[in-house]
Amino acid sequence: MVARRGGGWSAGKFAYAVNQIDGTVSMYAIDQTTGVLTALTPATVPAGGSPFEITFDPSGKFAYVPNAYGNNDVSEYVVDADTGVLTRRRTSL
Repeated sequence: MVARRGGGWSAGKFAYAVNQIDGTVSMYAIDQTTGVLTALTPATVPAGGSPFEITFDPSGKFAYVPNAYGNNDVSEYVVDADTGVLTRRRTSL
């Protein structure tokens, strides 16, 4: 697994890593005292072929992951503000 780029949202409570080789996004909670990452449940969500970055809309309600291979598309997610879990909405071209 190769984590390419990541990001975070929700006042620094969560972190995300895009895994290019297996086509997933890893999700973590950040301990506000120690900075230690703990995998969320589920620990990953599927993306598309060779995802390479994650970005969030200004409200933090949605996340977007561009995929380099296959259809050259973008995976769209809804961000749960309480748990940090990403729920895949759709993939758009």
